[in-house]
Amino acid sequence: METPVARRLQALITQNHMVDMAGSEILTLELAEALQHRGYEVNVFSHVVGDPIARLARERGIALTDDQASLDELPMDLAWIHHQVVPDSLASKLGGAHTIVVFGHMSPFEPLELPFLADIESRLADVVVANSDETASVLGAFGIDEVPVIVLGNPAPDSFWQMPASRPTALRRLLVVTNHAPDELREAIGRLTAEGLEVAHIGAHGRIAAVTPEEIAAADAVVTIGKTVQYALAVGRAVFCYDVHGGPGWLSMEHLPLAREHNFSGRPFGRMSAEEIVASILDGYERANSDVDFLRNAVSGLTLSRRLQLVLETAADSKRLKGQLSQADKRRIGAYFALAGRSIREHYALASSDAHLIRAQVELAANAAQLADIYSSTSWRLSSPVRLAGRLSRRAQSGRVRREAGKLARLLAPSLVQRHGRRNAHKA
Repeated sequence: METPVARRLQALITQNHMVDMAGSEILTLELAEALQHRGYEVNVFSHVVGDPIARLARERGIALTDDQASLDELPMDLAWIHHQVVPDSLASKLGGAHTIVVFGHMSPFEPLELPFLADIESRLADVVVANSDETASVLGAFGIDEVPVIVLGNPAPDSFWQMPASRPTALRRLLVVTNHAPDELREAIGRLTAEGLEVAHIGAHGRIAAVTPEEIAAADAVVTIGKTVQYALAVGRAVFCYDVHGGPGWLSMEHLPLAREHNFSGRPFGRMSAEEIVASILDGYERANSDVDFLRNAVSGLTLSRRLQLVLETAADSKRLKGQLSQADKRRIGAYFALAGRSIREHYALASSDAHLIRAQVELAANAAQLADIYSSTSWRLSSPVRLAGRLSRRAQSGRVRREAGKLARLLAPSLVQRHGRRNAHKA
């Protein structure tokens, strides 16, 4: 008699959009990989799926889909829900005691990150996770206070902590990681490049790619916000924390508590001018580099494996029979799911249309510039008689030969008169 094969644990992560190489999408893939390492078979569902993040998911062996029907027959041991995305097939499974339910929130102010279904979330969740203390406090204001809330901390995967890297001795190569660099930061980058600093940029208007431990280690310092701050500290690199929301500049032990509370977003610290950014980066590197070990130790508990372990243990301890959702609850979940899905799809459809329009405008501008170069060239002016003669031959049957011949004569007459005058002068 054959021994039955044990079923692998099944996990589903939901997310509003899986298209851009951005923070929430990267976090979703990192969670999926970490759960795979713990023995789960992981599926990721999203309203919109596309490259470049879909390509990265394929490379990492993560199943990514926008087809909720494909989830109907999946057993569900763990449901990790971002943006309160609950497909119809999932709603009926969340009431069972065998399913661990985690709701995740990654911003204290982005509308789709807020717990609009807070009462349902409180009844279904075994644990709620927030990316920062700031976000956790906002969840309490929505009434999520009967479920354990854990600050996940947007942690770096273990591969960053395990990266062997020697300490830089000087600032020669700067890695900038951002999808939304403000004008003053872009200007500062230009000035730093002119100063002789080698600057690499990952993100929008730079190279679109996932940040790796090797790329962090190849730099002497990193300019970024959010989760990449912890990537850099894990590898042992000084961080200039600045982006679209401003920031403190070089991260120090003095700045760390407030910066960490706000997910290293830079928001509490204000903005700098391009001149101030350049001066701060060049003048403050030596001290920032000497503080890295202290900073790294201060955030050493923020490894993805440790934080995930804490979430799963807490969920298992609080796991309860949650009861089936009422029809009214299911209709509310379904209405939110449909509304959010339509909004996200329309957003990406519009973004795609804008991208096509921008490409068309760029091509049109290039063609116009090329035509302008042709029309102003010497060869275009000198070949004018030849082109006119070509038109004559094409119109020979149209009754316009005489008129075109007159144009040709008038065009050539000045040069012929001038040439004839030079010959007469020579004879004289």
